[in-house]
Amino acid sequence: MLALTLANAAQADPPFCMPSFAAVADEDAEPLIRDTYRVLFHQLGSDLSPDVLETVSIAPDPFALPPEIAEQKESLAKRLRELKEMVESKHWNSPRLRRRLSEALWEQATERRGLVRQQKLSEELNGAPHLVHPLHGFTLLSPDGRYVIQQTSAMRAGNTQDFAVYDTETRKRTEIKVPQGDYGEGVFIEGGKAILLPTATGQMTEVPFREGLLHFNEARIIPSKPLIPFGRHASVRPLPDGKRVLLTLLENDPSVVLYDHTRGAWTPLRIKPRKNFAPANLSWGVRENDGLVYVQRNAGFFERDGHVHLYKISDDGLLIPQPGLRTPVNTTGTIWLNDGTLATRRKRSMLYQPKPGGAWQESPLPEVTGGTTDISIALREPAGDRIGLVLGSGHFFWFEPKTGKYSAVELPGHELVSLFSFSPDGRRVLYQNRTDSSRRFLRPIEYFNPVP
Repeated sequence: MLALTLANAAQADPPFCMPSFAAVADEDAEPLIRDTYRVLFHQLGSDLSPDVLETVSIAPDPFALPPEIAEQKESLAKRLRELKEMVESKHWNSPRLRRRLSEALWEQATERRGLVRQQKLSEELNGAPHLVHPLHGFTLLSPDGRYVIQQTSAMRAGNTQDFAVYDTETRKRTEIKVPQGDYGEGVFIEGGKAILLPTATGQMTEVPFREGLLHFNEARIIPSKPLIPFGRHASVRPLPDGKRVLLTLLENDPSVVLYDHTRGAWTPLRIKPRKNFAPANLSWGVRENDGLVYVQRNAGFFERDGHVHLYKISDDGLLIPQPGLRTPVNTTGTIWLNDGTLATRRKRSMLYQPKPGGAWQESPLPEVTGGTTDISIALREPAGDRIGLVLGSGHFFWFEPKTGKYSAVELPGHELVSLFSFSPDGRRVLYQNRTDSSRRFLRPIEYFNPVP
């Protein structure tokens, strides 16, 4: 059912005076009809939601409201019928006119949606933050940025765990008690339709996610083949195709397993035909745009050189070297930007390529109160090419790889950050401050605007 209004205000509709079309020439009719149509929705439908306006705009008849809306907006429905009767009596109801009216209403819906977004943003910036607590396990943000999935308790007696789903639009929190647990860190798949949860016993659990709820009663359990005890510290990294994930096993013999959830296939990741890929003592990750794996060869690796190397994953789990990538040595956490350039960090500086494949440049960190400390976290903003930095002191900076410049962020109340991550849609930041390690807060990204 369509949401009717932006605010459920029970108030009388304002008076509306229909203009006279008696002396209007055919060639002058369209602009006047379009303006009248817009004013009708502006005056008599000012509280209709953007979703309702968009629904009417794509309907075959732009003069007709959905039945459930017409019942509650009688004045608007009546005036639209009168306008349609007049237009038809003049033989003006052409496909071109209907298209122009649909376009006008779509524009109005877009404008209204922007106003709603600005209002919500203002409320979030000036009001209390979204509070994600208590923190006992992993926290996962849905791809659209609306929901926060959290493991809220460790495994209890009886092999149970607690989860929660928090809706940022309604600020409603739903607790979920799971009868069989011991899950590791999960990941969304299929654009947010389900999450994958590894278990310590060597199984992958696929849990449907819809309407803001995790449906563990419909979960599909897929044992690893052969059975691999993951341990309690297994983590999952998704590949961009939405079908495959890389599962890092940190207990027993460290290795990485490629899991294709559409086929239920398990393949150990190998860097040479007979050598399994071991993540111990390595800095590695997955490129977001194409799923290529990047690896920094440090101590403990069979070809140690300190550079970052790029690999493509074959269908049978073999890492195939890709030429043309070499980052400077003694760097950590390579970041791939939207235009193909790279940035990486050292202890107290950022290295970056102003142009794809170009020469590397180094930008030292600015001084902060109490002296500059090492960079502890560096993450790329999903909706752009800025890099968010957290220093060991808790100070937050933005780094612009195109210019090599830093912008300091002074949070209200002089908050110092210890952990942070971006929502997948890039509109919010999930962070933890240094004075409250038991909770995490969710704020709009505008909360982290640089100091003017």
